[in-house]
Amino acid sequence: METIVIFGGAGFVGKHLIRRLAKNGYKIIVPYQKSVQEAKIRLLGTTGQIIPFRYSSLNDKRLQSVLSIADICINLKTTYDQKKGSFNEVIYKFNQRLLRILRTNNDLKQFILFSGLGTDIDKNSSRSRAVFKSEKEAFKLIENSTIIRPGVILGGGDIFLKRLLPIFKFSFFVPLFGDGSTKFQPVFIDDVSLAVETIINKKIRGKNIYELAGPHIISYKDFYNYISKCLKKTRVLVP
Repeated sequence: METIVIFGGAGFVGKHLIRRLAKNGYKIIVPYQKSVQEAKIRLLGTTGQIIPFRYSSLNDKRLQSVLSIADICINLKTTYDQKKGSFNEVIYKFNQRLLRILRTNNDLKQFILFSGLGTDIDKNSSRSRAVFKSEKEAFKLIENSTIIRPGVILGGGDIFLKRLLPIFKFSFFVPLFGDGSTKFQPVFIDDVSLAVETIINKKIRGKNIYELAGPHIISYKDFYNYISKCLKKTRVLVP
């Protein structure tokens, strides 16, 4: 049974991905730092298949032992607590340290890093710069590295709609990003998890970047109006 270590596995994307990978018979270890509902994570697979693992830092010897025998490592962490330092510290330095540990594992078959659309061209965001540097570090240190750059991910408990819907339900006025003309290309969560499952099962080698987006490009204004229509509520969009 191959072992997959998934950082961020207790989150929205992680849970959908674990459900898929568990059906393929992988043993899945989910390192976490903040409190999570371990029982719910374990129930995503069969008895003993999913193992939540609490760690304090990447210096944790037990975690390093787990990483030394992992067949595949996935880092889904796309949000970091900036209170602990700059984005360069909490994103890039974390990934740099993780990659250096994984580099000592001669049996590691794949490393998959989640990034985001536009990370490579968004020079004004310190977070994007830190993530982009992490991508480059992965290609530099790990032979079989895959970068996943998804658009806004929707479906099945996503953070985007989870934060947005309460505003639509309880407020007559809904704030827009700018004038609402900014466009985005949302992608369905099951398509994202299916893509990762395919990359793993086909044992894709080398250094690869996959940009994942749905079939529709839509402005925030049109998207908000669509939500209002679905909820059957009249809302005033405020720039």
